Amino acid sequence: MKKTQSNNSDLGAKFKRKCKSLLILFWTMFKIGLFTFGGGYAMIHLLENEFVSKKKWLDNDEFFDLVTIAESTPGPVAINCSTYIGYKTEKILGSFVATTAMCLPSFIIIFVISLFFNAFLENTYVAAAFKGIQVCAVFLILCAGIKMAKKLKKSIFNLLLFIATFAAMILVSIFNAKFSSIFYILISGAIGLFIYSVGYFKDKVKLKKASANNSEIALDENSNSTCINTDEQANASANIETTEINAEQVCDNNEIKNENSVSHENVTLNESDCSDLSDNDNEGGAK
Repeated sequence: MKKTQSNNSDLGAKFKRKCKSLLILFWTMFKIGLFTFGGGYAMIHLLENEFVSKKKWLDNDEFFDLVTIAESTPGPVAINCSTYIGYKTEKILGSFVATTAMCLPSFIIIFVISLFFNAFLENTYVAAAFKGIQVCAVFLILCAGIKMAKKLKKSIFNLLLFIATFAAMILVSIFNAKFSSIFYILISGAIGLFIYSVGYFKDKVKLKKASANNSEIALDENSNSTCINTDEQANASANIETTEINAEQVCDNNEIKNENSVSHENVTLNESDCSDLSDNDNEGGAK
């Protein structure tokens, strides 16, 4: 019973936490979609401020990659960003909730405007309000671009590519040429892939050279160790031979000592025999 009650309480806590997270996600996306004018690029600044600076759901690098992917894939940038953020927080249900919340304000506003479209456009106050909103949208887009440019990694490749893209966009605008923004993305992606491939192959060649050098060093160490081992074996065999020679010399010395002792004993025996014989002769003469 206690286990079932604890399991039920855990499930209830998880369900409450999930519902709370989904409600926060829905309200945040709904708020951004309701009060942002100027399209997806104007929403980038608000998304970054809300999910990176305040809620800390994304870091700077991840948000930068998110914007790049959202711009490269089909569909509006804001919708793609909201779908990814929702999936990161609450998986498939979160992506559905975030995308719905982002689209719902625009759908409601456009539906209401369509009912009174002609009267809405002819209203001078509405036209004046939209002129001010256009300026605000330009500011939001510029602010998002400046923030992303500041967080860009300071490298020669990124700087050159940024200057080239900026110059190309200005020239296209001046000469009023037809050049889609998708080509900027494709060309920049191709250049980045080429630079990455060159660096990858260079690193691979360096690793091969380093491994070859390490193998040569290992072979040298092995050869030195074998030479040292052969020298040690030779020294050991020489030491064994010297010990054997010393042992033989010791044995020879012992044998000589034994022979000398035996001869000395024989001499003493002969002297004792001679003394005995002389004593016997003296006794015989006395008789």
